[in-house]
Amino acid sequence: MGSDLQLTGLASGFDWAPVVDQLIELERIPQKRLLAEKQENEEKISDLDLLKSQLDALNTASKSLQNEDLFRSRKVSSKGTDSGLSANAEAGAITGDFEVLVESLATKTELSSSNRTARKLGAGLDPTQSLSDLPLQSEITLGTFTIEGRTFHITNLNTTLQELLDEINAQVTDVEGVNPESDSTAVTMAYDSVTDKITIDSGEKLPGEDSKLPVLGSTTDTSNFLKAMRLLGRNTDLVDAVNEAGTGVSIFNAGDGAKAWLHSTDRNSSVSPGDSRSYAEFNGKLYQRVSKEAQYDSGQEYGVGDRVYHQGFLYEATAAIAHGQWDGSQLAIGNRVSNENANFELLVDLESIKTDLFSSVDSGSHGIDQTVNAAGTTSADAYKSGDIVKASDGSFFRSIQDRHITDSVDWSNYSSATGHPSAIASEAWVGDIPSVAFLEGRAYELAGETSATEHGGATDTTLYNTESGWGEATNLVFGQEGIAGVEGNYYLPKSDAWNNIQDFTDTSDYTSGDIILSGGQFLRANTDITAAAFNAAEWDDVTAGINDLADLGGGNLVDTFWEKADLSIPNSTYWTEVAHANSRNDFDSNYWQEVAPGMTRYDESGAGATISSIDFSLWANIASVGSFLGDNKAGNRDGLENGFPDDSNFSYDSWTGSASSGDFIFHGGKIYEAVSATSNEPGTAGSESDWNLIADPATMSASSITEQANKSRFTDSDFWQRYDVPEPDEESGYWTVVQQEQLTSSHALGSLNMMVSLASSNFSDAFTGLTSGLGNFFVGEGEGAVRIDYDVNNDTLSDLIDRVNRSEANVDMYYDPVSDRFVLKNKKTGSVGMVLHESPDWDTISSANVGAGNILNLMGIAAPSSVDSAYDSSANYTKGDYVQVTDGTEVTYWQAHIDSPLDRPSSQSPQWKQVILGVARSFEEELGENSVVQVNGGGRIYSTETEFSQDEHGYEGISFDIANVSIGGSARFVVSKDTGEAKAAIDKFIEEFNDAQDYIESLVSITNDGDNVTAGRFSSNMEISSLSGKLRKLAFGSSTAHSESSTTTDGSDLIINSNDSVNTEVNAISAQLNLDATDEGYMIKVLDDNDSGQAAFYEWNGTDWEASSPSYSSFRFSNLGLDFGIGSDNIKIENSAMLLQALEEQPEKVQALFAEVPTEAAFDLNTNSERDYKGLSYAIGDFITSFLTGDGDSGYKGAYTTHIESIKSQNSRIDDRIEDLETYLEQREETLRAGFMRMEEMQSKTNTQMQTLQNTFNNNKK
Repeated sequence: MGSDLQLTGLASGFDWAPVVDQLIELERIPQKRLLAEKQENEEKISDLDLLKSQLDALNTASKSLQNEDLFRSRKVSSKGTDSGLSANAEAGAITGDFEVLVESLATKTELSSSNRTARKLGAGLDPTQSLSDLPLQSEITLGTFTIEGRTFHITNLNTTLQELLDEINAQVTDVEGVNPESDSTAVTMAYDSVTDKITIDSGEKLPGEDSKLPVLGSTTDTSNFLKAMRLLGRNTDLVDAVNEAGTGVSIFNAGDGAKAWLHSTDRNSSVSPGDSRSYAEFNGKLYQRVSKEAQYDSGQEYGVGDRVYHQGFLYEATAAIAHGQWDGSQLAIGNRVSNENANFELLVDLESIKTDLFSSVDSGSHGIDQTVNAAGTTSADAYKSGDIVKASDGSFFRSIQDRHITDSVDWSNYSSATGHPSAIASEAWVGDIPSVAFLEGRAYELAGETSATEHGGATDTTLYNTESGWGEATNLVFGQEGIAGVEGNYYLPKSDAWNNIQDFTDTSDYTSGDIILSGGQFLRANTDITAAAFNAAEWDDVTAGINDLADLGGGNLVDTFWEKADLSIPNSTYWTEVAHANSRNDFDSNYWQEVAPGMTRYDESGAGATISSIDFSLWANIASVGSFLGDNKAGNRDGLENGFPDDSNFSYDSWTGSASSGDFIFHGGKIYEAVSATSNEPGTAGSESDWNLIADPATMSASSITEQANKSRFTDSDFWQRYDVPEPDEESGYWTVVQQEQLTSSHALGSLNMMVSLASSNFSDAFTGLTSGLGNFFVGEGEGAVRIDYDVNNDTLSDLIDRVNRSEANVDMYYDPVSDRFVLKNKKTGSVGMVLHESPDWDTISSANVGAGNILNLMGIAAPSSVDSAYDSSANYTKGDYVQVTDGTEVTYWQAHIDSPLDRPSSQSPQWKQVILGVARSFEEELGENSVVQVNGGGRIYSTETEFSQDEHGYEGISFDIANVSIGGSARFVVSKDTGEAKAAIDKFIEEFNDAQDYIESLVSITNDGDNVTAGRFSSNMEISSLSGKLRKLAFGSSTAHSESSTTTDGSDLIINSNDSVNTEVNAISAQLNLDATDEGYMIKVLDDNDSGQAAFYEWNGTDWEASSPSYSSFRFSNLGLDFGIGSDNIKIENSAMLLQALEEQPEKVQALFAEVPTEAAFDLNTNSERDYKGLSYAIGDFITSFLTGDGDSGYKGAYTTHIESIKSQNSRIDDRIEDLETYLEQREETLRAGFMRMEEMQSKTNTQMQTLQNTFNNNKK
């Protein structure tokens, strides 16, 4: 076709161009067929590429199953409350419950100068320096400051510190210091160059009271002077106090140790803070008496030599005070016992002073109906108050009330059979029953609720039922007077019978024998009665029969309604013994008291009044400690006060008509103690409650009645002697030097300046060992040591610290200006030490590590480069002092670790630390802590960090971090199998497998829709059509198990290493497992049978072992709940629970099924042949690789590659043919167009000729 513009049909009038196009289009049909074929091939390539993608995805999902960790995955879950612990578990980690107890968390090692020396690192103040030049942490500012309300002005910072102190301490009204009250005391301020602190003395001090500390500062202050002097923290120091005039404090003189010196914690003497009685001045010092011996406790046991304190006096035991507890068995004269926190001694022989055995009453002696005999109790007399009797258990009792009971009744003639011998109604007993009865000499009291009512005789129609208040054993009826055999007895109504008697009603039915109360009679039905009006013929009068008490027991009607009451003594229903003293556990405390330590006095009138005062005349109080106070105020040390009074220096008061509580009175030959204020004369009737009886001449054991009383009232000389208080000192423990508080600077004032050159930073000592101001030190030793350089003339302390912290030394350094200390801290936690040195020759590991200078020593961190001071045992060293110790040829160096060490320097003494010249090393106590835990109650496990891994605790694959767990706390977590990842990987494999199968199906399927048949693009391709089946066959696996495959089981229940020819090993197992007939079929696999090197199987037949063969089976898809649907090549999950169960219980089988490493030509015992086996993922991977790329070694390119190359080759040929046809069509079109153009040209010529002829013809015609 030409490229020139052409207008067709101009000459011929025929548009031939479309004809040419149509002709060319007809001839283009073969080319279009080729293009369509090529397009189809391109679509095939696209489909094959998609197939490759599907197979690659399947292969990827399949290969992911080859990850060994997949089937050994673990998950961690916490148990209980959130403890802050985080835990992780790697694949294959041990599973189980874990409890972690945290004992400590890792901390960092901290090397501090304050642990090495007490000396100041910064130089102290010079009071003659101006305020502006003082090396303080904060510069002093102009303005005002206030002390005790008085304001001072700083108007010029060139003023020296001493000038300012002089102004503060200026004398006012004869008193030096700040004295706004204008009294005798004033506040003074001074600089202490030793401590480098300002001190403030309040000028006031009373013994035992806190110092009156001055108030500093005001809201209107404008200068920071008080703050710069570190005084606003109100820090205090103690100094020795002085005894000021007017305090009342005594001077301790020779011989004063026998006096009462109260200690400050005396709980019995009302000692208050500042009480002058607890102070003494001795040799110019003020002392306070302090407690050393315990205060005397009457309930405490003491041994010989024990000392006690009481009201300022000291006593020492001369005899053991360890008396057994009183239990009632100590009854011999002289017995000593402890009872209710006091000690007692029995002064009498109870056996000899007793009145009688109490049991004598059983023979009629001492009856309660008998009277008392004031002259002395005989067997014919009742016991009177004060009589002592012996009980049947050997204990003794004293009568506290006359044992004579008026109106008591002799009950000896009463019997349960015949009752009382006379009519009860005639006895005139209150309530017709005795309130107290006696049998021989014993007395019995009637139960409190018991009452008696006389019976009405034969015509009595009283209804004795429970509704009327009868039925209790204490509600008695006694016989009517005049009726023989009845009038002396008591009776009880039988409630069951009486409760059945009712009034007659015409609406009730009655059974023969029923009894009613009607018309003043008891009537009994003589027949069964239906509800109707009363009919007398149906009823019999039984009133007399019911009331015939004389006939009781005769078997008649009265027996149904009555029974005799037994009031025999000692029937406990009715009687309780009183006024008895049978034993310690059985006596009447209204009449008797046991003769016991601490017993009360008794009412000597015999009336039995309650007495609370104590009687010490039988059981005397002993082993006491006490003193005579004279003016009743302990510790006055007046002439009357006596810690050990006796008859030679003490006498008792006589009765003068009245006494105060606590007064001791000698009256009537006895000594009494007033219980309360009283005017009742001791020893007279009715006075007993007002007086304790302290001593009675009739029972005393001492040489005189007063000495007997002294044993109780004061100090018992049989047990104690006086012990003198030692002279005041600081060593004995009886005294302490009194100190007073003073306000002082909270810390030393001289500080290091961080922002000026090191040379000007105010170190307390000079720099040495430098060259042109240059120095260096090392952190660490040897090859790994980090060098730190400094220039004292140009570097600041801040520069140096920053240089250390930015270095690779792994430490942080800082200066604490408040505590004046340098600290280096490891950047990592754990019990890891630290070494620094500035020695020129110590580091022998690396000769290049040569230190210079002494800055570490100035910082208080390292020992100096030389120590010349030899240790002197008589010297007083302070913390931080260095000494050398020479032992033969060996010289060692030591630093005092405390003030005033007593030990000689040695590695065994905690008071000294061995040092190396120019070197600093961490002390053991400075080491950081390791983290320490216990896992499941096991031993301690350590880590330098808060994280613990298998390397620390040994639990495979498990790590945990305790950083957020409290010390002492515990955390619990569970490591369990995590089937989730494996399940997801298998699900992904199934998904990709089925996607691939679905896509393959779409490529090869043939569908029929009526007459329409649709075929997949590769339906005729055998290799692709068979692909689905091959994949299914691979997934389904071989049905013949390979004996060596991990997917195979051989049916054995137990595997053992070896067995001999007589089955020794397997027989031992049957015995151990106790196999019997129920275990038939149990199989053992022996790996080496009878040294043959071959495996063998033995099966239990119920009684013995038999050689057997294995039963091989494979673990397959069906074991996972997977299968292929009928007519489908897709994997179907039949039972997801089986998959999860297999992953949980048999993960190794699942892993082998999918990912067992290929093994070639392995001998298979199951088929007795060499066979290959491999996991499904490997089989599918090999298959897909073979399908896609073939085998490079054999030259086979694989079906996919072969198809792709073949189709591309076809398309290449098609492209050539299309190109040839295109060339032909171009030439053909050009030929057609040229022909038509020649036709147009000829037609144009013809038209021109015709037009010429026509014109000629027309001209001729004209």
